[in-house]
Amino acid sequence: MKKFFTLISATIVALQLMADVTAPVAYEATDVTKETMTAHWSPCPGAQSYTLRVYPVEIGGLVFREKFSNCTANDVYEAFESGDVTLNGHADHNGWYGTNVQGTNGGIVINNNGTLNIYGSEADLKIYRYVKKVTVKFKAKPYGNDTNCKIRLASGGTAMIYDLTDTEKYYTMVIDRSYPDYYALTYAGFLFQNMTYEEGQNRVVISDFKVYFGDYSANENVPPTKYIQAGWSGDTTFVYNIPSDSTSFRFGKYINAEGNEQIDMTHYNDDYCYWYYDVKAVYANQESDWSNQIMYSVSPWPEFLEDGDDDEPVVIPSEFYLVGTFNGWSQTEDGGRLVFAATDTEGVYEAEGTLEANDEFKVITPNGDGWTWYGGIDENNAGYFLINSDLLNQPITMVDGSNFRIEQGGNFTFSINANDMTLTVVPIANPTILGDVNGDGDVTSADITALYSFLLSGDMSDIVNGDQNGDGEITSADVTEVYSILLGSK
Repeated sequence: MKKFFTLISATIVALQLMADVTAPVAYEATDVTKETMTAHWSPCPGAQSYTLRVYPVEIGGLVFREKFSNCTANDVYEAFESGDVTLNGHADHNGWYGTNVQGTNGGIVINNNGTLNIYGSEADLKIYRYVKKVTVKFKAKPYGNDTNCKIRLASGGTAMIYDLTDTEKYYTMVIDRSYPDYYALTYAGFLFQNMTYEEGQNRVVISDFKVYFGDYSANENVPPTKYIQAGWSGDTTFVYNIPSDSTSFRFGKYINAEGNEQIDMTHYNDDYCYWYYDVKAVYANQESDWSNQIMYSVSPWPEFLEDGDDDEPVVIPSEFYLVGTFNGWSQTEDGGRLVFAATDTEGVYEAEGTLEANDEFKVITPNGDGWTWYGGIDENNAGYFLINSDLLNQPITMVDGSNFRIEQGGNFTFSINANDMTLTVVPIANPTILGDVNGDGDVTSADITALYSFLLSGDMSDIVNGDQNGDGEITSADVTEVYSILLGSK
């Protein structure tokens, strides 16, 4: 009977101990910098100490793969926009589109001068903005017996051209997304271009496309090297034992016995931009469960996006200049560069300037160590991106590419949308020259021709100042106005 009561007593004590095991509640981090933060949690009566662990949000490894396994030689692609077709319903993932492409069994063929694109936001790849290095591996080969095939892969400010071998194999590009290019993938995604323009068959087949977070250029089966420093437990987690009278801990920095500030580790690095912490209470005979997780981001990275939230702002450049042959390519303030000023629309900047015919230029923005230079995609392999009358008033994607060249000189407004990194060149009409429809500075028969071209076919390519009589429309009455000026009757 005595043993029975002893067993009952021990059981009651054990149950009481278990009932007293309370897990702390973790609170939001404060004083967050690139190297430090302060963790907070609720007190747990009876706890003898606390265990705090701090560890990175590991976004790494293979995060996206497209094998084009549903593509066939009989595919018929629907029109998308601006001459593109969409691969939705044929590719494994929606969001692919292109020009001059065709299906083949288990792949997509990019014909001469063709393109193939995918936007990160449409491919559920929006968390690109939270990693600093991205590895792309794609499998490609010439189509059929085609030869001399070249393919260009571009993303943000990174681009490479590959000469394809006769046999199918993987090609690799590593994107180091240091400022200001780290945000670009959120919008730009990936762009393949067939770089062959001469007559002939130089078609390229893409049959596999893989995206990794981190540098996997050496071996895709081995994760990138971690930053291993003093204080790490394993290779990813810091663990600290905290006295029971403390409910906060300054992670990263502390004051030593001499009163000087010390840094015991620097956890901001190229691999990890977001971190978790949680805490548990340590009692005499057991430990509590881990608390809730708290995630915090180290500056200067943007706030973390929840699933389905595509509207969170990203960090983008806000300082732009235009330099070129018109100012001897000077980047200095007194060298005649054009300065872009912010407008009332967020992320849109404008500058005005005069260019001569065939002037070449680029847009530059400071990147900390120098300048990032933005130009256009030289699709015709001409050595420049030509802005002709068809491209005026149209947004042009800015990339790490060739010089922009203006076909026809004049006064222009240059507008940059930093949200999607596009440039729009808008001619400025000279209001003092009545009758100058095409904005060339003279009133000639070419202005009559421009008006007739619009009235007959809707062609606006040569119209800068078409409404000559101020009635808000371009009609035959405007032709009469210009005729009167030419004949000297007005």
